[in-house]
Amino acid sequence: MSDYYGDSTLEDWLAEEVFCIDAVPINIVKLFEKWRKPVERSIGSWMDSDDGDGNSLSWRGWGRGFALIPENEMDELSLIVDQVKHRL
Repeated sequence: MSDYYGDSTLEDWLAEEVFCIDAVPINIVKLFEKWRKPVERSIGSWMDSDDGDGNSLSWRGWGRGFALIPENEMDELSLIVDQVKHRL
């Protein structure tokens, strides 16, 4: 996993982490709006963390953005991701 270069926004997360494209069309972003707050909190806390010596924890980034999405909503999220991948 590489460093995250986006901002702690749903739009950047979808583009960089989920779909690996330059930008996600707004009509697709709207499908994920329900998870905006947990995604942005998760990325924000990850970006603010360090190893205690000021070093980035980007190498520990697995799951960033997903960490605060409730487990019982992951199937729904995965289904939408799969459907969108077929459209992109």
